[in-house]
Amino acid sequence: MDSAERADLHLDAAPQRVRVWVGVLFALLLVPGVIGFDWWPLTGWRMYSVSNRATRIDWCIEARTPDGTLDVTWPDLPLGHRLAAWPIGTLPDAPASQREGMCLALLDAVRDAFPTTTRIALVRDRRAIDDEDRVTVLGRERIHECGEG
Repeated sequence: MDSAERADLHLDAAPQRVRVWVGVLFALLLVPGVIGFDWWPLTGWRMYSVSNRATRIDWCIEARTPDGTLDVTWPDLPLGHRLAAWPIGTLPDAPASQREGMCLALLDAVRDAFPTTTRIALVRDRRAIDDEDRVTVLGRERIHECGEG
């Protein structure tokens, strides 16, 4: 097969059903972006067009040890507890029994990393981020505490 025959193979028009399918898909992706509504999962225009807020809320754990208080980072915890910030975000509106259960489970995980831990606090941390990515802590709110003492 010479190069002219190969070129002819690539010049064949796509079947009608393929062109219609591509046109419908293109419209499904373009129209919501132009009109301004999100039809997830087809579009996520708003996720990329809205800038991040200047205030950020993080969830963290304060551990009390005989040597004082320390902030526990998520990578310090055993692997199964490193994404615990997501469920902690639901705790302010949760019943006391659910908050206590989550706190005790995290206390065990913190004790794996820091064996002398006696008490922990689940903390909501509000931070401001300026245009140069400098972070200022606005306030810390203890949501729940558990442990000895």
